[in-house]
Amino acid sequence: MEKQIKVDIQDEKGKVVESYLIDKATVGQTARRFSLISKVVDSKLPDHEQGQMLNCCALASVLKNTEGELLFPDDDGADRIYNEMSYEQSSLLVDAYLEINPLTSGLKAKKKKY
Repeated sequence: MEKQIKVDIQDEKGKVVESYLIDKATVGQTARRFSLISKVVDSKLPDHEQGQMLNCCALASVLKNTEGELLFPDDDGADRIYNEMSYEQSSLLVDAYLEINPLTSGLKAKKKKY
């Protein structure tokens, strides 16, 4: 099972212009995402903006530079992504996030009664 993926963003000529790491979310990273999400849900943002902010919360919890350092460690990480990152760039990163952190688990538990 992958623990992390590298995402290289390329320009129209195929040159890598940005590189990131996206983690398979741990329990702690998921708890941080929920903490960030609670602020968004309590906000007065319209639904379509809340949806974008929820994506930003997910990225803020697992997006790292190529040295493995969290890019948005502060509580305003989702806001910074929302206001500073291009839509095109965030869309590529959200797609990569969903690849390593799918909405439904591919894991199954085999259970035995004793």
